[in-house]
Amino acid sequence: TPDLTVQYSSAPPPEPDVITEAAPRQPSADEILDKYIQAIGGAQRVASLTSFTAKGTYVGFDTAEMKVPVDVYAKAPNQRTMIVHMPEGDSTRTYDGQRGWFTLPGYPVPVLELSGGDLNGAGVDALLDFPARIKQDFTQWIVGFPVTINDVDTLVVQGRLAPDGFPVKLYFDPKTGLLVRSVRLVNSI
Repeated sequence: TPDLTVQYSSAPPPEPDVITEAAPRQPSADEILDKYIQAIGGAQRVASLTSFTAKGTYVGFDTAEMKVPVDVYAKAPNQRTMIVHMPEGDSTRTYDGQRGWFTLPGYPVPVLELSGGDLNGAGVDALLDFPARIKQDFTQWIVGFPVTINDVDTLVVQGRLAPDGFPVKLYFDPKTGLLVRSVRLVNSI
């Protein structure tokens, strides 16, 4: 039975794109990030990770919200390739630490070089794959108000890729300490 107060009440305020003011009574960014590093094996073990391959599923606007297989190949400190196996063909996104490329089946250009926000985003994804230096790679940490994801009030921490870089918001499960979502917003044309 749907909750009628939800159906007929005003919508909750939207989550701000950028956190500009620290939320009171929240753990510090250092505490949240330290718990995350502990949750994924501890600082020494995380620092020893130099590469990995992974298989999983991907859902996105480019798959019409359909789950499809995905392969990820990553090498520290910031190289990453993701291959999404869509019904019409594979889509590949590659970042080599400085430059990035993207392919999409049926696209008029076989390979597109990433630029601007897309290139920055690929760099963020590659850095987050190897979080041993997360506190150093990102700056200007600030903790925002909790955001509910899958019925869990997550801890939200925002950092910037460089002192003048764009913001990246990270959402952590307060019980497990694990990263459950990352969001980056960039200027686009």
